[in-house]
Amino acid sequence: MVKKTKSSIVLKLGLYAMFAAFLTFFLAFALGKALIEHGRFEAQHQRRMDQLQFAAREIESALRRNQPYEKKLKELSRSLRVRLEVRTGTSLKKNRRPFRTTYVVPLKVDGKTKGMLRARFWPTRGGRPPGLAVSAVFFGTFIALLFIPPLIFWVIRPIRGMVRIAHRIAGGDLETPVLIDRPDEFGELQAAFEGMRRRIQQMLLQKDRLLRDISHELRAPLSRMTLALSLVRSDSPYFEQLERDIKLLDSLIGELISLSRVQAPEGLSMKSLDLASLVPALMDERAILFEQKKCKISLSLASAPCLGDERLLIRAMGNLLDNAIKFSFPEGKIEVETLVEGKSSLFRVKNEGPQIPEGEIPLLFEPFYRPDTSRTRETGGSGLGLAIVMAVAESHGGKAALSSKDGTLAELRLPSS
Repeated sequence: MVKKTKSSIVLKLGLYAMFAAFLTFFLAFALGKALIEHGRFEAQHQRRMDQLQFAAREIESALRRNQPYEKKLKELSRSLRVRLEVRTGTSLKKNRRPFRTTYVVPLKVDGKTKGMLRARFWPTRGGRPPGLAVSAVFFGTFIALLFIPPLIFWVIRPIRGMVRIAHRIAGGDLETPVLIDRPDEFGELQAAFEGMRRRIQQMLLQKDRLLRDISHELRAPLSRMTLALSLVRSDSPYFEQLERDIKLLDSLIGELISLSRVQAPEGLSMKSLDLASLVPALMDERAILFEQKKCKISLSLASAPCLGDERLLIRAMGNLLDNAIKFSFPEGKIEVETLVEGKSSLFRVKNEGPQIPEGEIPLLFEPFYRPDTSRTRETGGSGLGLAIVMAVAESHGGKAALSSKDGTLAELRLPSS
């Protein structure tokens, strides 16, 4: 049962959302106010410059006629409501900071600078720069950059953790428990994943135990039936059919027991061996089958060292050889190869047989799956051969693969030692 959480991520996200909404409104208001004040200031600034240029032309006209300009300067100051003063020489620089209320323009006569006209405007509301609004925008942006990245990281981090857990469980890792380290809704999700992991693990263990128990329970009566049939021999065709069915059922139970043993890693007996050294015995055991189909054999055995359970590897390699013989065309060619490729040791078997549809290849490694083309009296099987091959490969840290192009290529890939 999941414990009640101490804190709620929904409440936290709600508070963060309210803060983000308020911050967005504040930034929008401050930015709008800054734009409005900037427009007002630009208009006021342009009017001031026009007034100053007009006054400068009047003073330049008086200087050009060598007339006194003091009286004209006072009249312009009163009419324009501007404090005007003339400084001779060029010591005053032209004002390049329009955010101030003091402006300076040169007085030129015949292309020569005779002095400077400085104007001091009385402060007005529209003539002040939008400093406060601009500061508010910058401050709000700074606060947003300060709080939003940690918020995103705080939300994304546990989601990424749950994605990793989901991928791990989907990949078959049911042994590693899910760590529950949060007191909020993410903690509830972690607890749910942990409960799901335990339930799946328990169901798989129960399935394997049931399969193993049923197989062992069926083996005993089948042995008694086989013994009884051997004592009451008959020439009846029904007797022969019954004998074949009992052998088929016994083989199926043997496959089930083998599959359950492979899926129990604690039962592996690992040792160093070479895949190439296992092939000759496998080929000798199937010499009669090769002869019956008149198969052409091609061997290419290079050293392929690995660490594995010899009994299980012989079973997996034998299953691949049996399939190659079973589904090969009469007088077809069967190629058997062992090699090292990178950090892997490989056992490959290729035959000349019917092509397998691309969509069915992954399904062939599922227990009891057989394509319709294989359901015949001659080639019928239990449907567990390739499932055992895949289970053996995975129990050794490797994998099995099939490809069907110009025949069928089966591959058992194991870590090289």
